[in-house]
Amino acid sequence: MGAAANAIRAALPEFRPWQVDLSQVDLSAATQRLFDNRAEALSYMLPPGFAEEPRGAFISGERALLIRDEDGAVLTMGELLGKKTTREAFTERMRAGGCMSDALCLLWKQPEPLELRAVEELLRRLSDQVTPGTPVQFRSYEEPRYRAALRMQFGDNPIPAAIGGVLNRWSILPEGVSVASVGIYLEPWASVRSGQDIGLIPGTPLPSLNRPAPPTG
Repeated sequence: MGAAANAIRAALPEFRPWQVDLSQVDLSAATQRLFDNRAEALSYMLPPGFAEEPRGAFISGERALLIRDEDGAVLTMGELLGKKTTREAFTERMRAGGCMSDALCLLWKQPEPLELRAVEELLRRLSDQVTPGTPVQFRSYEEPRYRAALRMQFGDNPIPAAIGGVLNRWSILPEGVSVASVGIYLEPWASVRSGQDIGLIPGTPLPSLNRPAPPTG
């Protein structure tokens, strides 16, 4: 996993390393500001100077939540919401199939228009360098925060290799500035590079979902 992450970072020298330091964040105060000034409350999640600089590209590490469905598909919370028609079904699948992935997050902005094909081209270039010769598939991905997005897969591996695209306009940025965000899930990349089947870690970051479900009888 570490080797895959290092190879991806090396293939993207234009992306500056950056990491959220939660030890320096007053999460209680940030939560209280959510209803008054959401942009300010969540500013700790952005690289320093991101709102002021005309352009920039950053890469950071994170733990990402994915959910394995009954049919073997591996989904984001947004995709799971689209499949489960009741709150009970959604919560039960989160509890039973929740998994954690080691991921890298790409975030970049530019003062020019940004189209989804530029995101796909970046991921194809990355695959050619890090996992050459691996069959790659792209399909449309829908989530409210994206104006246009895609999901990238390696062969028949159900874990997404990457998900992301062009974000909707941010109110904290000047008119005309484009922002894109992509989550790269390291398990498929490490599986291809090592020849081993590297899976997700069962469990979720939501304590209430990790507790056994109450009896219904």
